[in-house]
Amino acid sequence: MRFSGTLFTIMMLLVASSAMALNVNKIGTYQSLVFDEGAAEIVAHDWMLQKLYFTNANANTVDRLDISDPANPVLDMSIDMSTYGGGVNSVAFSDLGFIAVAVEANVSTDPGMIVFFDQGGMVEGTVTVGALPDMVTFTPDGQKCVVACEGEPDGNVDPEGSVWVIEMNSFTAHEIDFTQFDGQEAQLIADGVLLEPGVPASQDLEPEYIAISDDGMYAFCGCQEAAAMVTVDLSNYTIVSLLPAGLKDHSLPGNALDASNDDGMVNIQNWPVYGTYQADAIAFANINEQWLIFSANEGDARDHTEARVHDLDLDDTVFPDEATLLLDENLGRLHVRTDYGDIDNDGDYDMLYAYGARSFSIWNGNNGDLVWDSGEEFEQILFSEFSEDFNSNNDENGSFDSRSDDKGGEPEAIAIGWVDGTPYAFIGLERMSVIMVYDVSDPTSPMYVMTVSNRDFDPNLDPSVPADLAMIGDLGPEDIKIVSADHSPTGSDLMIVANEVSGSITFYELSVGTDPVTLTLTPDMDPVEIPAAGGSFMYDLEIMNNSAQAGYARVWATATTPMGYDFFIQSAVVYLAANNTFTVNGLMQNVPAGVPAGMYSYNVMVGDLGQNMVLAEDSFMVNKLGVVADGATEWSLFGLPQASADASDAILPSEFAITSAYPNPFNPTTTVNIALPQAGELNVAVFNTLGQQVATLAQGQHTAGVHNFTFDGANLASGIYLIQASSEMGSDVRKVMLMK
Repeated sequence: MRFSGTLFTIMMLLVASSAMALNVNKIGTYQSLVFDEGAAEIVAHDWMLQKLYFTNANANTVDRLDISDPANPVLDMSIDMSTYGGGVNSVAFSDLGFIAVAVEANVSTDPGMIVFFDQGGMVEGTVTVGALPDMVTFTPDGQKCVVACEGEPDGNVDPEGSVWVIEMNSFTAHEIDFTQFDGQEAQLIADGVLLEPGVPASQDLEPEYIAISDDGMYAFCGCQEAAAMVTVDLSNYTIVSLLPAGLKDHSLPGNALDASNDDGMVNIQNWPVYGTYQADAIAFANINEQWLIFSANEGDARDHTEARVHDLDLDDTVFPDEATLLLDENLGRLHVRTDYGDIDNDGDYDMLYAYGARSFSIWNGNNGDLVWDSGEEFEQILFSEFSEDFNSNNDENGSFDSRSDDKGGEPEAIAIGWVDGTPYAFIGLERMSVIMVYDVSDPTSPMYVMTVSNRDFDPNLDPSVPADLAMIGDLGPEDIKIVSADHSPTGSDLMIVANEVSGSITFYELSVGTDPVTLTLTPDMDPVEIPAAGGSFMYDLEIMNNSAQAGYARVWATATTPMGYDFFIQSAVVYLAANNTFTVNGLMQNVPAGVPAGMYSYNVMVGDLGQNMVLAEDSFMVNKLGVVADGATEWSLFGLPQASADASDAILPSEFAITSAYPNPFNPTTTVNIALPQAGELNVAVFNTLGQQVATLAQGQHTAGVHNFTFDGANLASGIYLIQASSEMGSDVRKVMLMK
């Protein structure tokens, strides 16, 4: 769909449906232009000096950016870690001024090391810890450093996993291993801990990520492969609990997934498969005095226990449709575990265990109970917002659906941040390279807010070519850090995203407040009444641009008939100066005699007709008191100025199309905008994914212009719906997602 004129460019991303909107504004990026080598993975913010440390696995260094101006980050230091080991894995900053770096040994199964630096890059001390230290962090007071040593096997060597706690006043280290669970493997497996059969618990529990309670007393440690959570008491260095995360039944409504990369389509449906809550990153938050753990349920495989479903023999009784399920376009391509699922030990599989859960979850921090899970929302949102790039990979553009047989978008990173008192969860999808944002004020019912993406999916761009990588942007979000306004170089809350595959770090400003753009209509009479013979009313229009960005926007007027049909009246392009008000007084709207009697809603919107963007809108009611037969019916608006001939050389659309459905996803209503270049018959209907018609939005003659229709899904089930519009000029279809 094309419209002449300059597009509106005030904000990169926004939610304009609420008076208090979350605004996410990209302000700067550091690009190493090193592709797929882990040149930027984990970040740590020194708020005292406004420096950002990040791990560079490609060079085995810890690099530092000066972010006093995050719009222009400058690399100002690099610390060679090869003296201390074979690979840098993690970095953290404490409020006491220490930088801790986790380094694995040259032989990854040997003990690793934590190296402590001061803010000038001088070594303060080193501590030997367990094999493969994968994450390092500090307690809130900076008095203790906590390390997750994953201890992954390599060949025939399988070191123990462990958690280490280092007292910062003396660099005294305390090891917490899992030998106390050796001999209890059968019971742990029965309880739901996904240990590999035949492997001691002390070796198979591999802590990968750590979240610290806000009082600094407890460390919550995620063991991804085992789908379990270990809680450590940091006062006495003991394990408080080992709890299984459990399974996710993908056959249940709300838990659907796309299981094949070999069907050439998006096919999100329920399957007889169990997902596993294998968390990669986890985060702690205290919301309403409740301890909560948030998990990004990525999933991880041990190569020797992984197979595709089509390579397995399924139990004929449990899976009577085995032949159909094993087809590659169904479940055949899906990767599953082979060490679980043969419940009766007869050689065939009674259950299928897939990797990860394609979601994020909220857990009770005291007892490990599941509070909420996002179910199939990630898959549905990706389908709705990135339909041509659904479940793409992060190392190749034009890779539609290529990750559906694995872990979908692959939730990798997660962070919780408060913006103006509201807690939000930010979840990085590693493969899709997008950030999902949820309002988690009510942990039992979080609300999806938006996706944030700094990726260009253009299939003509090759990320292995540096010039193309620079244009593509960010690939593979590995780590997300939220910086509070009082620690931020800009004085505003920040989100910092490190991207492993593109080797880039991007900075976003976060704000919650008045919408970037507001629109107010003030009619000259109240109520507005038009006699049967026709007449006019006048009103003032005020548009406030509350952002620091100037640009062109399109303003358009519509009216909604007493029967609920919208019709286009007129539009114009206006220029909005930064932090300024655009005002037009005395606009005159003519309502002719032939307009039928009844109450009309008069609507004015600002945004971009050609994009899914309504920045602000306002309306008031107009009462037509009667009708004159055979009278004129065309509404005429006088006084709405155009910015310039160059800015807008056409008002009416040039092509027939559904230009937008906003909001999308929606609950329970969304407004559908349809461009009709010429007057004529217009039919708009809504269908579910089974092809059943569930609503009629329009049927009959309509004037040329952009028409708005409301689809109300209050009485419908959550899911994908197809809006189909047709006219003599063509047809169009738009997917929308109802999310209750």
